[in-house]
Amino acid sequence: MPVKFRKLNTAIALTLLTAAGASLCQATTLFQNGAESVASIQDAMTQGLFSFLSQDGGGLVEVSTHYAHSGSKSFRFCYSQNEAQAAAEIRLPSGQKHVFFQWWELRERAGDFTGAHDYDWAGEKFNRLRSSIIQTTGVDYPLGWSASTNGQGSFGTSALDGPGNIGMFGNSTASNGADLFSFYYPMPRGEWHRFEVEINLGSVGTANGAARIWVDGVMKAEKTNVDLLPKNDANIDLIWLGGWYSGSSAPLAQSCRYVDDVIIANTGPIGGAAPSAVPEPPQDVTVQ
Repeated sequence: MPVKFRKLNTAIALTLLTAAGASLCQATTLFQNGAESVASIQDAMTQGLFSFLSQDGGGLVEVSTHYAHSGSKSFRFCYSQNEAQAAAEIRLPSGQKHVFFQWWELRERAGDFTGAHDYDWAGEKFNRLRSSIIQTTGVDYPLGWSASTNGQGSFGTSALDGPGNIGMFGNSTASNGADLFSFYYPMPRGEWHRFEVEINLGSVGTANGAARIWVDGVMKAEKTNVDLLPKNDANIDLIWLGGWYSGSSAPLAQSCRYVDDVIIANTGPIGGAAPSAVPEPPQDVTVQ
């Protein structure tokens, strides 16, 4: 017999605010928002929630009611072909050397609603911390899923329809180009999980930077005493929700991820409420 689920609104420790730069603790919160305050992605742009959208090569950014971590909506990022770009840019109120970036995330699962596809993890770069100008003087530190080939993680490998390694790496001339960390994470589809990334750029030409990642409040990887500004001084001015899909071929099917309840601060870890013991299904979903 089909089972009808009702969407559960999880209580979170922080009250969501509707404007960038609202204060979580005095002078620490740079951005705090979910999708509940906007009617569409165009409305989010009009409100100034995002400063730029990247929807190239088959990429899509939209507000969706398919899933929600809190409320009834979340931001949806989809990739339908190789090298598709789907991202929404958050401009920080001032350049930062040290940033904590937290978000809730879910990967689409086939059967959850009509037209849903299992997410394909083949080399997607899913969030980016970067300066406003990259070129030869700025920094760009993306996070991404690297596909697993014969047990080895490598970005850009196609047709990985299950989880692989999450990594963070430098993607600009002025960034440290080495992989900062990498860890295997078998993230299930159709469930909300809380991610938090810390990056401390440190000072130019000095091995005093650091990068860390937590999943559901547990630190999964870190890299300390590293030179993150090996060539030039730079700040983190922008954070991109989303990025680009860069496999050697297109995803197996349109791949969509959902992001909700984003917080960016210059102190942390931000932390917060742990995920529910029972994963939340999307609203009014019939599970066979």
